[in-house]
Amino acid sequence: MPSLWTYIRLQPGGWPQEFLRRSRDCNLRHVVFFPSSGKRKQRRQRNDLKQLAANTHRLESLYLRGDLVYRFFAHDTGPAPRLWNLYLTTQDASGDYGSNIQRRFVIPSNAFAGVVPALRELNLEDVPMHPDSSLLTANLTHLALSRGGIFNKSPCPRFLSLLDLLAVLRRMPNLCSLKANDILTEPESTSALDTALDALQTVWLPELRTVKIHSPWIQNYRGFVRMVEYDYIPEQWDMGTTLISLESHHFALLPYDVTTYSVPGDVPPLASLRIRSWHAHAITVEGWRTTDVEDVLGWMRPSFSAELSLPDARACDGAAFLCGQLPLHTVEKLAVDWRVLRSIREGNPENWVPLLQAFAGVRCLQIEQSTSPQEIIAALAWTGSDDAGNTFLVCPGLCELRVCCVPWKGQREHEDTNKLLFEPLASVLEIRARHGSVLRRLVVKDKIIPCAEPGDLDALRQMRRDQ
Repeated sequence: MPSLWTYIRLQPGGWPQEFLRRSRDCNLRHVVFFPSSGKRKQRRQRNDLKQLAANTHRLESLYLRGDLVYRFFAHDTGPAPRLWNLYLTTQDASGDYGSNIQRRFVIPSNAFAGVVPALRELNLEDVPMHPDSSLLTANLTHLALSRGGIFNKSPCPRFLSLLDLLAVLRRMPNLCSLKANDILTEPESTSALDTALDALQTVWLPELRTVKIHSPWIQNYRGFVRMVEYDYIPEQWDMGTTLISLESHHFALLPYDVTTYSVPGDVPPLASLRIRSWHAHAITVEGWRTTDVEDVLGWMRPSFSAELSLPDARACDGAAFLCGQLPLHTVEKLAVDWRVLRSIREGNPENWVPLLQAFAGVRCLQIEQSTSPQEIIAALAWTGSDDAGNTFLVCPGLCELRVCCVPWKGQREHEDTNKLLFEPLASVLEIRARHGSVLRRLVVKDKIIPCAEPGDLDALRQMRRDQ
């Protein structure tokens, strides 16, 4: 029966050619090729690729990895009228690049003889292409072009200018998902790019729902935001760029309708925020429109994500800059994932007070990972006063604190943990309680610790890491 042959996973072993022969003209729904090791297997796989290239008219979905991308397109590929999904990556199975990398490779503009009328999803990782490629068809609904690999050491050059990308998008009215991850070339100059954009009409993508655009040159990102229009508020917006100076930058990095709380329809307001940093000069801020703990801290993708590289500024300053552009008064849950190496910051602790002051509505604070969670906790003890003499705290409505990381030093880790975390934490909670902000729920490494009743804080001071 034909359906028996419509799902074929091609692997080295000598039998793929027999599958192709016996299945005759049945569709090849999902073909996966991973590079093989060993000369004999590689020779056999080259023969399989050659036969596959002669059967492109049967392909519905094709996934090629590593140097097999080069080998496949070294053959003359015929029309692929049934192909709806194409995924090509020159990374090997470990996400790195093999020794056979071809740095000058560009996917042929007339791939599949220029006949791919059914193509809907195109995903290219470290595979350059020309803007006039026949694969960039008007029927595409999902377009993902990226370069990266492990530690972003991609041998693939950036291959499209912003003007090229806009011209490509202009012919894709059905596009729902766009990913352009570090594939845009450096603009000649800001003024030249602005002049070129002034002469163009905006690109209207009525179906656009998810966007990811990363470029180290902010002119590219700013130009993209300026030139692309859409009908609906994107469900996911992921941006990344480099800011040389925070003081001289006044451009809103995130579109207003992506972050605002006063939008028409049933779009809920920004409710949860995560601040992440793994480097002293880089920051990522992610936002959700829900406070559901399992969703936000699990695998639910954020409504927006903004990643900044800051050569001349500290990550904490970058976080304050980004958060200053957001409607923080609607945020009820704040998570912090701060893994900046201690050696980079030793003797120069972060000042979390200015940032936390902006989160007046936060009810839950979660410290996910941190090289020094005690610095964040200490900021919660800050008090200020207004002209009338009224005292106020940072995060005055905080009722839940979750600490997922417990610090310790040396061999006497229990005593160190007590001094580094539990004693200071008890003192901070005592100060907040005196000013009318009583913590109702404290969780340390998945363990609920009493904190709201008389005597709870004294017990907290005596706690050890293993309790």
